[in-house]
Amino acid sequence: MWRIWTKQEILSLSDVASINVRLSKFQTSSHQSLPVNIQSNWGTWTAFEWKVWTLNCSVYSLVGILPDKHLNVWKLFVKAC
Repeated sequence: MWRIWTKQEILSLSDVASINVRLSKFQTSSHQSLPVNIQSNWGTWTAFEWKVWTLNCSVYSLVGILPDKHLNVWKLFVKAC
């Protein structure tokens, strides 16, 4: 997903940096750890980290950054998961 959004220039590197800032402020329960530094680390995330980010943090992280058309599709994906 990151590769598609950045390759198609839907997200820029500064957008990804903004997402990283939002993630640093996000709180999860103690048994769910968020990945650190989404900018350089997302390729090494475990399946569990992707699950936590997708279900708990992604919509919050992408609002106002991802264009509405793409955000609405992403929200449907999150609901389906």
